Amino acid sequence: MAYRVQRMLRLGLVYPIGERRRAGRPVRRYRAPTRFFLPFAVLEEADLAEMFDVMTRPLQTGLLRGLAHAVSDTTWDVHDWGYTFELDDRGHISVIPLTRPGEPADRIIERILQADAPPVYLGYVPLRLDFTKAKELQRELIELVQRYQGEHGAGTYWVGVGLAPVT
Repeated sequence: MAYRVQRMLRLGLVYPIGERRRAGRPVRRYRAPTRFFLPFAVLEEADLAEMFDVMTRPLQTGLLRGLAHAVSDTTWDVHDWGYTFELDDRGHISVIPLTRPGEPADRIIERILQADAPPVYLGYVPLRLDFTKAKELQRELIELVQRYQGEHGAGTYWVGVGLAPVT
């Protein structure tokens, strides 16, 4: 236990707040700071993944609830919106959002960008990029989000942007 406490002290995860006297050695008391830096290097990959999941789960839930509300509450005709489920010859199921069987993908984008369609979008797309192109995309995504962060419009919208290699 002493080793772990010393390690947490070095990492700034706890700080001493005093000692309580007793027979024998006094009991040292520690408290966690209200704000601290946790270097990624001290966490295992599985712990990092769990931390990211815990941090983003409420945001993702808000995004998905907002999407469901916008789609179900809109006056725009959403009868053609939905998912196509496709079973391939290896037995894997592909889920293709916002499509009608046989409708070209460019038509889907054209429809959701119509002025009277609700402003929603959800896309998880695997892209085949080399490192340089992935860095370019990273920069563009950050610039895009930063461009809209200063807005003070009447509505509030969830935006989730992520970029990571497929493992």
